[in-house]
Amino acid sequence: MTPQIEKILAEIVEKLKREYQPEKIILYGSYAYGTPTRHSDIGMRKRISHWSLAHRHALWRHFAKVC
Repeated sequence: MTPQIEKILAEIVEKLKREYQPEKIILYGSYAYGTPTRHSDIGMRKRISHWSLAHRHALWRHFAKVC
């Protein structure tokens, strides 16, 4: 994992923790297995019991800025 990707992941995780207080954040796919290629995307799953439409929109706005 490159330092740039590590920084992006850290920013995403911190924002999720701060704004949504998830029960879990799970990295999956090639980054989780340590085998990403230059074409790999970042697969993340979060478990939030109080998920609303407003939360989803805010999260996607954040991803659009970071990625």
